[in-house]
Amino acid sequence: MKFDYIIAGGGTAGCVLANRLSEDPQNKVLLIEAGPRGHHPLIRVPAAFSELFKSGLDWKDETVPQPGLSGQRMYSPRGRVLGGCSSMNAMIFLRPHPSDMKRWNQPGWSWEECLPLLQQVEQQFGFYHEEGEAYSREPFYQHPLTDRFLEAAYHCGFNRGLQNSTVQSAAFPFLKNIHRGRRYSAVDAYLRPAIKRPNLTVLTGALIDRFEIRDGEIKHARILHQKQIKHFTATRSYVLAAGTFQSPAILQRSGAGPSDLLDRLGIRPLLTNDQIGANLQDHLICGFAYRVNPNQSLDALQQWTPRLRELWRWIAGQQNMLSSNIAEAGAFHFDAFGEPTLQYHFGPVFFIRHGFVRRAPHGISFGPTLIRPESRGSVAISSPNPLSPLLIDPRYYEAPGDMEAMLNELHKAMEIARQEPLRSVIERMELPEREPADEHDFKTHLREYSQTLYHPVGTCRMDSANGVVDPFLKIRGLSNLRIADASVMPLITSSNTQATVMMIAEKAAQMILEERE
Repeated sequence: MKFDYIIAGGGTAGCVLANRLSEDPQNKVLLIEAGPRGHHPLIRVPAAFSELFKSGLDWKDETVPQPGLSGQRMYSPRGRVLGGCSSMNAMIFLRPHPSDMKRWNQPGWSWEECLPLLQQVEQQFGFYHEEGEAYSREPFYQHPLTDRFLEAAYHCGFNRGLQNSTVQSAAFPFLKNIHRGRRYSAVDAYLRPAIKRPNLTVLTGALIDRFEIRDGEIKHARILHQKQIKHFTATRSYVLAAGTFQSPAILQRSGAGPSDLLDRLGIRPLLTNDQIGANLQDHLICGFAYRVNPNQSLDALQQWTPRLRELWRWIAGQQNMLSSNIAEAGAFHFDAFGEPTLQYHFGPVFFIRHGFVRRAPHGISFGPTLIRPESRGSVAISSPNPLSPLLIDPRYYEAPGDMEAMLNELHKAMEIARQEPLRSVIERMELPEREPADEHDFKTHLREYSQTLYHPVGTCRMDSANGVVDPFLKIRGLSNLRIADASVMPLITSSNTQATVMMIAEKAAQMILEERE
């Protein structure tokens, strides 16, 4: 049960770490994942990602009631499967903006230092580079309604952007990690090439209960596997990569966290740090849904005949609707300082309440995303039992500036809908039922229909002064533990987060291996 390195969490970051740490055959590596290996057929189908929500591959997390969302609990899907969220997300592949790394303000994490690692991730995914930008040779499926949206955005003043990995002050089709019409996750890019290495062990269906801490270091990891309690020991170091919700939860169950929380739950405090579980940030999205002329959207997939036709085309490797990632295109709005402030996502389909609300065909959905939220929340365990639900409180819209920013951009979204060639295919607004007339209507819509864009970060934040981890990703007070996932981001990035998470994992692996040398 002894290994050189133990990676706790087999998600997006864990797959990267497993590959890099096992490249040296002398390193004995264990990757632990709570979910299964991920043979579910819908993982491979890009358009079916929301069909995996609330399935056996999902942690099925929900927030506590949110006052900013009219008291609603926000469902927040998290991948509970090898590959984590990269096995069930919308596959949008964007770098952070250079200003994001400047705002992090951490030694060793400047844009110039992180860019080579981002390019390394892009190469691992099969993208090619021209003048430093990443592109794909994949003939991505793109619905004609997406073309209409882009043209309408151009008429509203957005620049014409390129389909690459860079955050641009423009409207453009998103770059996606899709190969040959199939999802290409962190499992495909990183874990599968390494899986047959004799020095790499992948343990699935193994829930991490806690770390046993003694004398300022981890002695072993306590795992629930096949109805048994098992202990695994890392002789060199442990890497926690369980994600923004689970990483702080594991630490708190281990006796590392806010003292009042540990005392209240009867957990012996071994490392008190009020920052463990704090600083939660997330991207909120809210938009409008419009009904369009018949037979003109991806909602055709709700009907058996088109679904079977597209399935046949998908199997045959032809252009087909099932290869759409739903959120096919978008745009970024920049401020006077050249930094992104809002992002738009467009889907040629009704996508309401995470896709659970089905409307009769046909529709489109699009609107703004709050990419630099001011609100800060927290994650805490509700009991020492690892099967108990977490207390997730993002405090959406608690900061007044967040709602003001979204209000301004909702007006812009309506303006885009009034432009040709989009206007001519829109029959009426579907959601809300009538067009907002005043600020009260807009705020009501935001509080009722805003939802997470599935990018929670920050609960084990990196900070050279008083964060949970230092710039080397080492947790303060534990000599043999690093954290390498979205939880270490001091501030959320201005774009979809999966590429940044993999960059963090690449850098963590690099630091671990350099330390050994």
